[in-house]
This record gives sequence, C-alpha cells and structure tokens, in this order.
Amino acid sequence: MTRPQMLGAGFAALTLVLGLLLVGRFSADPAPTTSTLPEAEGVTTTQNASPTLHVETTSSSTNNSNDLLSRIAALEEALRIETQARSKLEIAVKELQPAHARNSESTRSQSARDAAEETNTIVETASPSAEPPVLERPQALAQLGVDTFRATQLSKQVEEIEMQHLILRDKASREGWANSPRYTDAVRKLPDESDIYRKELGDNNYDAFLYRTGQPNRVSVQSVLAGSPAQKAGVEGGDLIFSYANERVFSWADLTGATGSGEPGQSVLIELVRNGKKINVYVPRGPLGVRMSADRSAP
Repeated sequence: MTRPQMLGAGFAALTLVLGLLLVGRFSADPAPTTSTLPEAEGVTTTQNASPTLHVETTSSSTNNSNDLLSRIAALEEALRIETQARSKLEIAVKELQPAHARNSESTRSQSARDAAEETNTIVETASPSAEPPVLERPQALAQLGVDTFRATQLSKQVEEIEMQHLILRDKASREGWANSPRYTDAVRKLPDESDIYRKELGDNNYDAFLYRTGQPNRVSVQSVLAGSPAQKAGVEGGDLIFSYANERVFSWADLTGATGSGEPGQSVLIELVRNGKKINVYVPRGPLGVRMSADRSAP
C-alpha cells in the first residue's frame, strides 16, 4: 500500500470513531409515566407514554462528558496533524513527478543512443568494404595519369577499330562466310580495342582500367575435364587464371591465343589465384581442358 493510500484509510477510520463516540453520549430511557424525583434536581419529565431522550446531569455524567470532550479534542488534533501531513506528502509527490519524468525520458534517450551506437558499430564491423563506382573510360584514364588530349586520341583509335569490325561483319554476311573459319581468321588479323589500351597503359594499369570501367579482367575456371592436362596439373574449379607462360591473361581470348601459340607440348607455367593466394602449376602448351567464364576481380 502506498503512503497516500495509508493516509486515506487512517482518515476514514478516525471519522468512524468520532461518530461512534458522539452517538454514545445519548441513551434511550424507558417510557416514564410521572416523575418522582425532586424538583430541585431539575429533571424534566413527560406525561405521555412514549419514550423520550434526556441529558444526564449527574456528576458521573459530567465527568464522562468532560472525558469524552477531551478525547474528541485529541482526536481532532490528531486528524488535523494527519491532514496536514497528507497535504504536504501530496505536494511533494506532485513536485517529484516532473523530475522523475525528466529522468525517465533522459534514461530512455540515453538507452536509445546507446542502442544506436551499438547498432552502428555492429553494422560498420560486419559490412564489407564497398567497391568503387564504375567510371566512364575518360575518367578512368584520367585517374591512371592519362591527360585529356591523349585520352581523346585513344578513344578515336578505338572507334576506328570498331568501324573496321563492322565493315568486315557486313562483308562476310553479304558474301555468306560470316560463320566460317575464314571470318574467324579475318577477325584475328584486325586490331582490338584491348590492344590499344593495353599498349598505352601497360599490364598493371590496364588491369586497373578494366576493373574501374566495370569490365571483366580475369578468366575463371568453371570446371575441369577429367583426364585433361589441367586436371593432371592440379587446376580446380573456381581458380582464376592470372597468367599463362609469363603473359598476363585478362580474357578468354588472351588464354586461347596463348595456348595456341608456341611449340605444342612445351611445359609452361600457369599462375592461378585460389582463395586469394597465388599458386603455380605447369602444363604442356596446348588445350587445357577447362570450361571458362569471364570474371571481374580487384587488381
């Protein structure tokens, strides 16, 4: 039970006691017919048969009345003190409520800030490092140290090569040899845009150029054929082919061109990247026996 509830219960009990004491001052007498007491005692009587109430005036009644009045006065004083204490307590409670509310709000705010900080810490710790945004070719070239004039020249050369490929494709389609070995050989004889940028930038910067412009820059081994030179050498699915015979590999065209050159059966070195680590294996020059796909990986 709270303090205000206890004070309320005491107040109610005190009021009940006062009522009982006041009722006790009066009593009901039996119905008298006539009074035989002397007149000197001043007792008033009635002549009818109905009961009447009268105030006792004996010395004993006087003493009892005085005692009762003293008790009532004491109870009234106690009630007054209790009422004052209750009023002071209610005022103190009202004054404490705003402070308590402020403290509760401050605690909730601090808890929210702590939770936010903890959440931010967890997110920052668990989130992977974001990849850089994909850039346009002029922007990537500028980041790699190529000035605007030179970048414009390179772009013009690339467009000229693209036009040569379109003309060759149109000629082969008109003459009916678009899907023949003749067309494949003719395409290989034309320069490629990768030749332009690679020659200008060098292997390392060309690798970064491909990655920053969102282009594939690795050959990924999807699977290895059973009994193939690649399987015998230890090549596994998921490996990235970094170089072949000391030549960097950025596309499947680079790899097939490298395996088809040189002396067949010649032992060559392949640099692989497996789980972030470089591994060296040796294979005979020629078909590797792998299924490949283009991949993009940070240099």
